[in-house]
Amino acid sequence: MPVGDHIYTDAALAKLQFSWRTCLILRELEQEIEALASGRAHRAYLQDLLKKKERVGYCFNQIRLERQRILGSSGRIVSDELLPEADVLRVDGMNRVLAELLVVMSQLDDKIGPAIQKDGADFNERWGHLSRAGVNDRSALQKQVEKYADLYTSKVSNLGHYSPFVYFRSPTQSMTHDRALVDDLVQEMQQGE
Repeated sequence: MPVGDHIYTDAALAKLQFSWRTCLILRELEQEIEALASGRAHRAYLQDLLKKKERVGYCFNQIRLERQRILGSSGRIVSDELLPEADVLRVDGMNRVLAELLVVMSQLDDKIGPAIQKDGADFNERWGHLSRAGVNDRSALQKQVEKYADLYTSKVSNLGHYSPFVYFRSPTQSMTHDRALVDDLVQEMQQGE
């Protein structure tokens, strides 16, 4: 297995041209792990804010959809004679709730923006984490590492703890539809019924 510290020449070429298993050395990995550990509380706070916004957004969209069903394809009341008075009152109530939800989402955005800016500052104040891009995405480097390196570590000496006959397996990968958030939303919807 070739071991190197350059993603293109040491990992990608060996993988693509020779179909070799590869090991990539990322010297910054230890700093990244320490930064991830020290930023865990902030990350939990940020994810909590994002979950709240997602829930508020879900409610907003459900009310908006119901409002559109009442009003029809035009999306507005042409005259009070076209809608029963009860529906006009419902739409007015929905409009007030939608306005309140927009205020809540705006307040959440005011907290989320600075929290996103601070996320990753433990590793690098300007660029954030090495392996992440934004809140939920992998960085371009991390995507390349996952694509071309079968194994990666911060230094070769980390491999000294293993027998030369060991077979490294990657952990089970979660799929987008496996997200706990989906399960949480389904449970909340079922409890609300």
